[in-house]
This record gives sequence, structure tokens and C-alpha cells, in this order.
Amino acid sequence: MKLLKTLTIAALMGCATLTSCLKEDIDFVDNDGTVVTHFYTGPNTPLGDLANAYMYVSGMNNYESYGDIPTEPSALPVFVEPDAKWVAEKGLTVTYDTVKGRRVCHIHPRSGVSRYVLYIHGGYYTGNMQSVQYNLVKPFVEELGFGAIIPDYPLCGAYTFRDAYAMVAEVYANLVDEVGANNILLMGDSAGAGLSFGFAQWLREHNGQQPGAIILLSPWLDVTLTNPDIDQIDDPMLNRTYGQIVGTLWASDTTTRCYQVSPIYGDLHDLPRLHVFIGGRDMFYPDVVRLRDRMKREHLPLTVYEYPQMFHVWTAVPMLPETKKAHEQFIEIAKGM
Repeated sequence: MKLLKTLTIAALMGCATLTSCLKEDIDFVDNDGTVVTHFYTGPNTPLGDLANAYMYVSGMNNYESYGDIPTEPSALPVFVEPDAKWVAEKGLTVTYDTVKGRRVCHIHPRSGVSRYVLYIHGGYYTGNMQSVQYNLVKPFVEELGFGAIIPDYPLCGAYTFRDAYAMVAEVYANLVDEVGANNILLMGDSAGAGLSFGFAQWLREHNGQQPGAIILLSPWLDVTLTNPDIDQIDDPMLNRTYGQIVGTLWASDTTTRCYQVSPIYGDLHDLPRLHVFIGGRDMFYPDVVRLRDRMKREHLPLTVYEYPQMFHVWTAVPMLPETKKAHEQFIEIAKGM
């Protein structure tokens, strides 16, 4: 009973913070020739509120919870492999190859796969692939028969963005040779979404072929985290100070406003339509608003799916109705490739 009371109070406190967030009348679809669309989903379901309450009482956003940033490759977090039970139940094949000295996970629902999701995992560039993140590729594998390619890319502390880009570029090039760029859906969450967005810009700069679709989940668009509107967000998961430290290390000897590190500062022209999923209790939300407003000004293709009371990367939590809805939207995006 005491726990239930604590959760209820936390849920109410979480709802109260929304009044100081950037909630605005943004339920619109442009009809004036602009190609930006912003879908505003409305309030949480009861289960969504309960999940938010749990996030608020878990203390995940405390700086101390992140630990030290490893500086030696041998000390980096381990890539968690897909759940063996899921693999067996769905009749999947899981194989690995090596690119730039690091592993790449290949998940195939059957032989002769012709379309893939290239998934770049999040984790503040310091965390590796976790079991929960496989939920983000399951809709494509289970419902559409896509294969999934997941690179164990070099992480911050021991490596920099240059190492990660070198690996992802080779993985992508190999996949283009296999199935063609139009058959690749590029997707990332959090830091991985930032890397995905920057990589799309890198492809344009190097005359590479763009993927058939891009999905960015709770993207880290600006590692400087200097947007003053972040002060209005009571994020139950992310720590701003830790992020700024990581961003500086990830950028290494270049500016943190380099588009490969903070893709919001890059040239956003000549890219596929971006599909961005974001929650209103996410520290990265204000920079998604910046991105939306810039894309609208420059008449560039973007669709934002805002879940105004959800936390960072809620789309990986499978039991939530909000997640089910988002995954249905994933499928529609993929079908439009």
C-alpha cells in the first residue's frame, strides 16, 4: 500500500511537471506546401502513467548512477546478444561478422531477406546494446520479415565519433551492395539516433546513397545540451551534466557542434524524410522542437510523433499501449519505403 501511494504521488508529480514543459498547440498537419507534419498523441493511458511513476522513483537520472567512463577497449560494456528464447520461438537465424575489429549482429527471419533495418543502439555513446532494445527491431522482423543488422560500434571513452562512423559506414556499404539502399531502413535510439542522423548527412557529403527511410527515436541532436528550454524538462532518466561530459569526449579534438557529433547543426537538405519519435518528459525534447521549427522554416521533410507525457525511449517498453501505437507507426513508415 505504501508503494502504491508513493507511485501515485510520483505520477501526480510527473503530470504536474508538464505544465512547465513546452506543451503547445501543435496538433497540426501543414497544408501550405510545407512538408513538416507534427502528430500530437495526447495524454497517457493509465499504464503509461504507471510507467512514468516508476521512472520517477527509480533514480536513473542521478549522475552517480552512470558510473565512470571506460578509457580502455577491454573495459567497455559488453554487447548483449538477442534472447535465445525469442530467436528459437520465431525461427530466426542469428550470425555475426566482424567489421573494423568489432562484431556485427545479423538477425534473419528466413533465407532470402531483401529488406533490412540497420539499427544503431543508444546509451549515451557509453552503453552497449541491451536486451530491451531488441524490442525496437522486433516489429520489422516479426511483422514484415525484415532482417536486422546491429553493429557493436566503438563506444565513447576508448573511442571517438570517428571510429564509430568508420565502422557504420562500412557496415552500411556492405548492406547497400547486398540489397540496395532503398531496401534499408536506418533507425537509432537516443545517441544511436543522433549517430544515424549525422550519418545520413555524412552520406550526402560523400555522395553516398540514402536509405529508404530513417526513424529517429528520442534522438540526441545536440551534445552540448545548452538549449535553455531543457531547464523546463524534469527528465526521470537522463542526466544533463553526464551528457555534456560524454559529448565533449565523443567530439574529441573537434567542436561539439560538428554535424557528426551534434547533427542539428548540419546541413539538413537532400535527406530522406525524417521520422522522429519523442516524449514530452525527455530532456532531448526541446531540441526536437528546434529541429521541427528549422525544418519547417526551410521546407524540409520531417514527421514528428510526439507523446507529450512519455519518458526517454519509451518505445522499447513492450507492454505499454503507447509503445504498441508507436510500433504500428513504425510499420506504416516501413511499408512506405
